[in-house]
Amino acid sequence: MSSIKIEDLEAIVMNMILATIGLPTLSELEKALNRIPDSVELTYIENTNKKSHEFYNELIKRIKTMCKDKVRIRRLPLSHVTKYDLPSTPALVVHGIFNGRLRYIGLMEDLMEYMIKLSIAYAGKSLELKKPKLHPQPTNITIDLYVVPGVPCIRTLKILLPLPAYFNVVLNVIDVRENSELARKYPGSGVPLTVVREKNYFKRGVITNVDQLLK
Repeated sequence: MSSIKIEDLEAIVMNMILATIGLPTLSELEKALNRIPDSVELTYIENTNKKSHEFYNELIKRIKTMCKDKVRIRRLPLSHVTKYDLPSTPALVVHGIFNGRLRYIGLMEDLMEYMIKLSIAYAGKSLELKKPKLHPQPTNITIDLYVVPGVPCIRTLKILLPLPAYFNVVLNVIDVRENSELARKYPGSGVPLTVVREKNYFKRGVITNVDQLLK
């Protein structure tokens, strides 16, 4: 009787989770990253004092290996945090269809690493990200989404991802573990925590409808 490797079992569990959320499997995402038609630029704003800095160094290596010459990565020092109006660092800024309006901030391991790779596939148009029909259409809005690598956070991120792609909306996806002092500004506990700065709106829990953020 053959034994199942730990990494194979982890992949099976991950694919089951992704299926319940309606996202591509690991193999489907890998294929998409291998055939990106449009070149994608990523900007990495460093912060060598944070634990997640080493994570991003390794992640960038994995992305380069998987996407080959279709992803260009620009590294910038911490002094550029003001230019991007980032609430914290280190941060990975995704361009392509997101035009730099999608930023991943802090430790993005496991399911969150999957979402970074998925965002790259969307940015390079090897996977289609559907444009939502919104009335009114959002403009000049910044959303801070505080997360950990868990299913509720992924569900909310999936709902919010089209906003920076198709509208003038900045989406900061922030690891709450490295940035707990920012999340503590809002009453209550738990993640995901979604904050719409310009509307003085925040919600703890899964977002199921973007319209509730725009009222």
